[in-house]
Amino acid sequence: MNGYETLNKLLQIKKNEMEEYQVAYNRAQDFFESVATDLYDLLKEKEELFASQQDKMKKGLQVEMLRQFHNYEATLISKEEKVQLKVHQARTNMQKKQEQLKAAHTEVKKYEKLIEHRKKEMKDAELHKETNFLDEISVQQYARSNQG
Repeated sequence: MNGYETLNKLLQIKKNEMEEYQVAYNRAQDFFESVATDLYDLLKEKEELFASQQDKMKKGLQVEMLRQFHNYEATLISKEEKVQLKVHQARTNMQKKQEQLKAAHTEVKKYEKLIEHRKKEMKDAELHKETNFLDEISVQQYARSNQG
């Protein structure tokens, strides 16, 4: 196996790795979007609770209902903190996967450049061989023509 074939095999391995990183990044991105949507929904629910509470306070509110609002609000705040932590972790994971994908892409580009360079070297070497061969034939023909 020559160097060119080896580089092609390595390039294929790097492309496969890059595809795996792409899949992992896509999964991380989908998970982040899902968790971020959960946070959005939770914040929207909390906002609606506050609006409802304000509206009912204007109309007059029983102490028991106020207590229920407060308990529900505490539950929402607790959920919000947990979901914000999940969002942060998901974002960090997604960014890590993105960096891995970028690094893999860079590796693929390096191997593509190496292969391109190797092809040019092989082409130049073949052209040099052809030129030498043609020069040799010309010298032999010249020598034969001068002998006769």
